[in-house]
Formats: sequence, C-alpha cells, structure tokens
Amino acid sequence: MVLLLSTDDMVVAASRRLTSHDEKLTLRLDPAGAVSRTLSHAEPIVCYDTKRDPELTTYTALHPCVSAVCVPLRAGFENYGVAVFASPDRNVFTPDNI
Repeated sequence: MVLLLSTDDMVVAASRRLTSHDEKLTLRLDPAGAVSRTLSHAEPIVCYDTKRDPELTTYTALHPCVSAVCVPLRAGFENYGVAVFASPDRNVFTPDNI
C-alpha cells in the first residue's frame, strides 16, 4: 500500500489486497511504529513482527503477515509518504530485495 501524509496522519492513496474498510482508514502515527520510524530515519525499515507494530496492526488485511518493509517516499529532503510491502513469510525482505 502507499500511504501519503495528511497533516499529522496518513491516508491510503493506493493499495493491493486491502479491504475496502482498510482503504478508508486514517493512520495515526505512533513513534514506535515502523511507518513513523521510516519517516524519521528516511530509509527502509523492516518489521519482523507486524502483529505487535502499533501502526501496521491498524490494517486488517495485514494481520496474516509476519513481516513488512516500509520504504520512504521522498522528493528532495521532504517526506510525502511511505510504501508498505507485507508478507506472510518472515525472511522475504532481504537487503537484495529491498
């Protein structure tokens, strides 16, 4: 899914395999979450426990997943969103894949 910044929250701009309910949700950023850490570090963050991530658990479609990678979307030095790729496999997001 692609999440875009909207003031202090994020909205789903594009997705694949999200439920229609998930697509309408607004994500409240949590400093402990993978999405927030991706925005603050401006680099891809791999989450190996999506069930405990305070942001990724927002989306029902991600519940079967165990790992995810969040990739910052930037223009110059400005963040404008995050692309999230999730998988039911633990070791799918290797440095080569990222």
